[in-house]
Amino acid sequence: MAKKLLVLSVDALFYKDMEFIKDMPNFRMMFEQGSYTKGMKAVYPSLTYPCHVAIMCSQYPQGSGIYHNEKLDPGNPAPPWFWWHKDLKCKTILDYAKEHGLTTAAFNWPVLGGCKNIDYLQAEIWARPSENEDQFEVYNSVCSPAIMDGIYQKYQHHLIGNKTPYYDEFACLCAEDVIRQYTPDVALVHFSLLDHTRHANGLYNNAVTAAMAACDGRFGRLVQAYKDSGVFENTNIIVLGDHGHIPVKQVFNPNIILKEQGLIEVDENGRLKDYKAYCNSAALSCQVVLKDKNDQQTREKVEKILEGFVLDHSIGVQEVITKEQAKELYNLTGDFDYVLEGCDDTAFGNDLTGSVIKDADTRDYKFSVTSHGHMPEKGNDPAFIACGPDIKKGVVLERGSLMDEAPTFAKLLGFEFPNANGRVLEELLK
Repeated sequence: MAKKLLVLSVDALFYKDMEFIKDMPNFRMMFEQGSYTKGMKAVYPSLTYPCHVAIMCSQYPQGSGIYHNEKLDPGNPAPPWFWWHKDLKCKTILDYAKEHGLTTAAFNWPVLGGCKNIDYLQAEIWARPSENEDQFEVYNSVCSPAIMDGIYQKYQHHLIGNKTPYYDEFACLCAEDVIRQYTPDVALVHFSLLDHTRHANGLYNNAVTAAMAACDGRFGRLVQAYKDSGVFENTNIIVLGDHGHIPVKQVFNPNIILKEQGLIEVDENGRLKDYKAYCNSAALSCQVVLKDKNDQQTREKVEKILEGFVLDHSIGVQEVITKEQAKELYNLTGDFDYVLEGCDDTAFGNDLTGSVIKDADTRDYKFSVTSHGHMPEKGNDPAFIACGPDIKKGVVLERGSLMDEAPTFAKLLGFEFPNANGRVLEELLK
């Protein structure tokens, strides 16, 4: 019998969290029977979507086209995200698995909406039911027929936009059904509760411990589904994280300064009317966009303002990175001209009016009490734990990279991953 593969992404699971989860009822198995690394290097910006694309594609933003969670939409307080598989410029582990004749599944995994190479797809998208938006139609546009023909209807009552733990519960229920009924060869599952909890409450506290326990419980249900379907002993399991978090003490709103300098125009209600330059928050970093790339006068003015940000230590900008430097240093390209990296306690906001410096709050992940989007060398490293029939027991690697994960998945599934930017973690494999 061909080996199965389950990959569970627990959003914002750190290497340091292993001390907390190693004795939990279900995660305990991973440590008793498997191996792990002491952290995996993320990508820049260390946001959920670029990181999950790196995990499944072994590509940096330069190669994948996913350089932010959200698509650039200046002035929109709720811009669309990169939900669609068609936004990718590269193939995923599921695309290659399908080419090798394997059955595939994904649940709440980012940037897979509408993918035709996934047999059982419950894509991540956040329907916000209103007079003009039908929740069923939103999900029907991104999920596979195998999910929408029955499974969605059974569990749709759990959905409240993207609110957790309801969203994780919906994904887990869909995954359990698919595993029991169809036993796909490879399944990717994404839980976001831990990340949302850290954004709202901080790095470590009772709420975070409770979120880890909830993830442990849902993981146990997935394992039970494999046992019920009779393939557990033949299944390799990976539990991983995608990025770290850093506590935020203040939020800097650079667009207010750009507006004062005549680079942004707002209407009588304070909404964006036009711009020559715009700062698009990526939480602990910020991508600066010039509307007219050939406007040299504006470029020089913006560069002088950005240099001033670094010199004014009160606003918390660590450094300015040019588009060319971002590509050379971090393989980061996208619809921006500069990147601002925040100091360790500073996030970026998109406000056009009000105070330049504000306190952190929980209205948005980008300026909550802990956040990410920072350089990958900062903060906590993501976790990576593996166990199963093809995984050695008791091996501890000092460090790996998100780029190593897709090639390792492919090796466990019996094929090579083309054009990978990482390597197979052979040390963990039998």
